[in-house]
Amino acid sequence: MIPRHHTGPRRRTALAAVCLLAAASAAAVDRIDLDLGRVAGDAWHAEDLSLSLRLGQGGRPAGTLRVARLTLDGPLGTVTDLRLDCPRLRLTRHDLSCPDGRLTFRHPALTADRVPAAFRYERADGALHLEADGLTAGFSSADGRQAAQALRFAIILDLIPEDRDLRFDLTLDIQAGQAYSDPVFVDFGAHPARLHARGRLTSDALRVTAFRFEQPGVAVASGGLRLAREDWTPASVDLRELRAQLPAAYDYYLQPFLIGTPLDSLRTAGRIEGRLSLDADGPAAIALTGRNLTLADTRERFRLADADLALDWTRDGEPAAASVSRLSWDSAALGRIDIGASSLALRAGGDALRLTEPARFPLLGGALELSALSGTGLAGPRPELRLDARLTPIDLERLGRALDWPAFGGTLSGRIPELTYDDGVVRLAGGLTAEVFDGTVSVRSLRLEDPLGLRPRAELDAEARGLDLAAVTHAFDFGRIEGRLDADVTGLRLIGWQPVAFDAWLRTPRDDDSRHRISQRAIDNLASLGGGAGAGVLSRGFFKLFESFAYDRIGLGCRLARGVCHMRGLATAEEGGYYIVRGRWLPRIDVIGHNREVSWPVLIRQLQSVTASQGPVIR
Repeated sequence: MIPRHHTGPRRRTALAAVCLLAAASAAAVDRIDLDLGRVAGDAWHAEDLSLSLRLGQGGRPAGTLRVARLTLDGPLGTVTDLRLDCPRLRLTRHDLSCPDGRLTFRHPALTADRVPAAFRYERADGALHLEADGLTAGFSSADGRQAAQALRFAIILDLIPEDRDLRFDLTLDIQAGQAYSDPVFVDFGAHPARLHARGRLTSDALRVTAFRFEQPGVAVASGGLRLAREDWTPASVDLRELRAQLPAAYDYYLQPFLIGTPLDSLRTAGRIEGRLSLDADGPAAIALTGRNLTLADTRERFRLADADLALDWTRDGEPAAASVSRLSWDSAALGRIDIGASSLALRAGGDALRLTEPARFPLLGGALELSALSGTGLAGPRPELRLDARLTPIDLERLGRALDWPAFGGTLSGRIPELTYDDGVVRLAGGLTAEVFDGTVSVRSLRLEDPLGLRPRAELDAEARGLDLAAVTHAFDFGRIEGRLDADVTGLRLIGWQPVAFDAWLRTPRDDDSRHRISQRAIDNLASLGGGAGAGVLSRGFFKLFESFAYDRIGLGCRLARGVCHMRGLATAEEGGYYIVRGRWLPRIDVIGHNREVSWPVLIRQLQSVTASQGPVIR
């Protein structure tokens, strides 16, 4: 409502009521009924308005105001069957008041059924003070985006006409019920709230110069905002104070906006404080601090515990001019890989960020050392991230356990050059090279989709050169093999970190002049993988006298497709099958595989079995 500040129908009616009741008291008339019909102001009109004035108990003035239909300009709309009973109506030269009335009205969203109410009308400036307790709300919008059920609240409202504007001061106590405004749902029965706001309603906007929202155990927010009057949507919001208590603030006000992201299902704890500014284009400035934060994915994809946060960001700023933002934690995890205490220091501004100092993340007995990190387009639909890092030696046995791979030992280290994230996909621009088992392992063409999703997808090619087979077989507890090993894995595809396709070829390098020896257990295990006849026979007869044998070359391949491993070896054997090991010198041992197709789950179980077995016993 925006009433004009001049003598109009409402003021003249109030003055007439005062004079008539005073005259009635002098003339011993105990009741006066006024039918005012239609009364209108600048932003409202009332139909079938009537006022009954009488002398109540002890000769005190009393009255009843009835309005069949009251239409207000703005989002409230039309109220019907309005009735205000005032058993004590106070009339003075300065004001008209009802300190303990009863209010009844009907509205599509709001209901009052003889709820306690009070009002005071100031004759000098037209100021109106209203109070009501026990109001209820229940509604659902046509599009289903707003709804309330059994919402109960109390209101205190002061309205003061000023020129063509209307100043207001509002206190709203929400005591019970549930409310939904897409996508936020709040149960006020579990967490009641209070809103206090003051400001001005003008011809084009609702300007809230100051507000304070308090919801104990959840959040406190204070500041100012402006709503465009055409559609009552926020044109600007300035939160000068924001305090959020987790997990309630996350459950009510953050999680609904994160559905479909990796942060949509978290166990949270801690406290967040800060400031926030928004305008029609979205967030303009954010300054937040967090203390003792815990963010743990319920699907165990990641975890951050005992973390502190200091974030300073402006939309129009450049990273170089921004204050340093910092995230530190006592412990963290990515999947089942634990990460030790560390911190990350960044400068963020606009849609970009960059690392301000090197960071070190302890993991798996080693560390990931981050030397460079930058991001652009972070506010758009396709953010991009780039990083350079180095991996200091990590424990492969612990890595295997974390990824649910067959157990093996050893360490892994290497450099990670220019890793990028673009449109939800992680790519390795160069190659990743690691020194392991006295040789090198290189990863090329890495592509990782939805890395924090329920079923991450990865594609890559890899090669190994000059691996020390004695170290490899010792790490996998496979039986001892001496010599060198080259390997190529092309077209490797993983879903949920489990391989679904690849073509792998492992063999002795042609220029390998190192000592070539293979133990009885290793021969037995290779034979069982290839389904070779004679697996397990070396511990019997003449061969049991030898602990190891010389070999010329080893070769074993697997092309995985549709859950089946298509096996191959060095060459086709004369009697059928394929050579896995070609023997050398006497006593000569050849290992020949006969299974051309092996179920992948069966092959994995065989690998697990042979690495766990102690192998044949030589007596």
